[in-house]
Formats: sequence, C-alpha cells, structure tokens
Amino acid sequence: MAELARSTVVQTLFCLVGGAILLWLGLATTAEALSGATVYNLVDPVFGFRLGYVMGMYGVLELVVGCLALLQTRTGLGLVAMAWLAANLGIYRLGLASIGWVLPYHWVAPLVTRWGLHAQVADLLLTAFLVCLLVGSLTLRFVPERVGRPVAFYKMRCPSCEGKVGFPAHGVGQQVSCPHCAAAITLTAPDATGPQGPGINPQASFTLVELLVVIAIIGILASLLMPVLTKGKDRAQRIVDINNLKQQITATHLYAADGAGVLPWPNWALGDAPDRPGWLYKLDPAATGPARFKVETGVFWPILRNAKLYFCPRDGPHVPRFTERPQRISSYVMNGAVIGYNRTNFPPARLDAFRPDDVAFWETDEKYPDYFNDGASYPWEGVSARHDLGAIHAAFGGQVGFIKLDQWYLEEAKPTRNRLWCYPGSEDGR
Repeated sequence: MAELARSTVVQTLFCLVGGAILLWLGLATTAEALSGATVYNLVDPVFGFRLGYVMGMYGVLELVVGCLALLQTRTGLGLVAMAWLAANLGIYRLGLASIGWVLPYHWVAPLVTRWGLHAQVADLLLTAFLVCLLVGSLTLRFVPERVGRPVAFYKMRCPSCEGKVGFPAHGVGQQVSCPHCAAAITLTAPDATGPQGPGINPQASFTLVELLVVIAIIGILASLLMPVLTKGKDRAQRIVDINNLKQQITATHLYAADGAGVLPWPNWALGDAPDRPGWLYKLDPAATGPARFKVETGVFWPILRNAKLYFCPRDGPHVPRFTERPQRISSYVMNGAVIGYNRTNFPPARLDAFRPDDVAFWETDEKYPDYFNDGASYPWEGVSARHDLGAIHAAFGGQVGFIKLDQWYLEEAKPTRNRLWCYPGSEDGR
C-alpha cells in the first residue's frame, strides 16, 4: 500500500506541475499570437502558414492538455496527453533545426517578454521542459514498475478475523501473517464476482494496445511532417540561393555602371588569359588544377567579399563528383551570350543590349563536372535539378527567380531568340 501511495503522489504532483506550466504557456502563447505583432505575419518555415496561426494553434493545444493534466491526475489520460503534446512540439523543433532555422522556438516570446530572458536561454529552458515532460509522462504511464507502482493490486479477507488484507499481484500464492490477527494465510486472487467484489485496483497498468496507439500516433505525425520538412528545408535553401544570385546580379550592375555599361568578362575558357580578369576569377598560369581558379581574383570579389555568395547551400564538397570539377569556387555560371559564346568577343556586350528578362546567371548541372571548367556556359549545358527539379536564375534586369527543369529545356530547344539564347549580335541569339 505504501508503494502504491508513493507512486500515486508522484504521478499527481507531476500532472499538477506539468499542467500548471502548460496552462501558463498556453495562455501566454495565445495572447502573443493575438497581439498582432508584425513578426507573426511571417510565414512559418515548416507548415507554410503565418506564425501567428501556428502559435495560436499550439497555444490552444497547451491549454487543452494543461486542463486534462490537472483534471485527470490519476487515470493516466493526462500523462498520455502531455506525452503527445511534447512529442509534437519536439518533432516540430527538430524540423526547424533540420532546415537550418537558427532562431529559437516562436513561442518562447512569452518567456522573453514577461520574464526578460534572452531568447536563446528561453529556448533552452523550453526544450528542457519538453524533454522532461515527454520522458516523465512516458515513464509514469508506460513503465509503472520503475516508479514503485504494482501492475495490479488485490484485496482479500483473513479467514480467521475477517480483516481486509491488501497485496500486489505478484504476491499471489505466498504465505504471510495477517496484519490484524497474525494468523498464517495464503494470498489468493479474489473472484471478481465473489463477496469481496472486484479485485483489481483502478490503478492497474496500461495495456499493450494503448502503447501501440501512442507509438502509431507519433509515427503518423512524423511521417506527415517529413514531406513538409523536406519542402521547408528546400524553401529555406532557395532563399539563400536567391539572395546569392541577387548579390551577383547587383555586382554585375555596379561593374557595368563603373565601366560605361560594358559587362564583365564571363570567364569563358577559350578566351581566358592571365591579363583578363573575369567575374569569377583571373586565371593563374603558375598554378595547376583547381588552384588556377581563385575567387578572390575575380572582379566581383571587391564588391562581395564572401565566398559563400558563390555557392548554393546544397552544393559543395559533399556532392558526388565535386572533386572532379576543374573549378570548385562557384555553383553559378554566367551566360556565354555576353561574348557571343565561342566568338569570345572582347570587350563583352553592353548591359543595355540585353532584354530585362534575358538570363544572366544560373545554377549549372552538378552531375557533369566538365561543365565547371570555367565561369560561363551555353544554355544547352543545362541547370541543376537540386531544388525540386528546378534551379534559381538571375536576369540582366536584376530579377531573380525559379525555373523548372522541363521549362528550361523547352526554352533552350526553341530555334528563335529567347531569354536563354540571347546573344544580341545574332537573330537567333546563338
């Protein structure tokens, strides 16, 4: 009986404390979501909804689960609800981390604004609370023997004095002394239909079905989130790519503005020379292999001064066949149209000779290392399919966008001048 009392007290205290914290968090999070702050109009990177909607949804869930935990301290329903919520929030937090989200939870705002905590400290506190909530709930609910709670508890009457004797199920068949009259008795499981009434205590343990249901729910949630997380991660990486190419095309405009409108040399291999610096590099004749190409020697470097701006976040040494590339300093190439491709016109064309939507830069196809032999390409050399079968490109007008692989090759195959084949010195742009 003492073991049962201790386990009940532990479970009750755990539900009361956890429920109270969840209620406070739910109220504060819901209030923050309804505050109308501008930051909550941003799009959540995992679900794709407004942050305010996501915070409001989780705020309501915290309120509901907090109430269940306070009202259902003995039945185990509160424990299951808290474990479910902690698992949900934990999976979501892992989703944020997997897409490179460097900021804390969105709903640490109540801790920051009301307690004055640093956002990272609040994030660690909330993460630790979720871990404790998940582990504690599962332990108390699904591993009762570890907290001193018997799987089942029986009662019987002493044949000598008719006094009630309580004992755990594993004591059935043992001979003990009656605590009332000291008579020797053999512990037997009472018949649920007999005079003693039901023998199993309401604190009996969970069933295997309950455990499997909870595991199935968590598995379903994880499987539903995985495609969302994958797309969310790709969206985040596209944003980096868009920013990178926006910086490249901005540098192009600045260079042209300083050079009477003439575009930079595109680093076309046929015309590369040590005395002809291009947008990406100036060829180093004293070096061999990839060392010939140094991004710090390109004409854009004084403007950008950041090697990361030349790389897609999904490209790099971890990509298959990366080490086979002659130049390994950029994921992007310039359209060879600026010099008429193999005509190698010098100086290159003027910026105003191109239409605003003519494509200037794109992500080249990483499956073919030979396409990285310099800093420029033909359109037929293609684009990467790393972003959901598409790639990011920048136009001479300054805009940056996404293009699907099939759309690229449809335009590339057109015999007339188009935004890919855009050499201003020929009718077909080739």
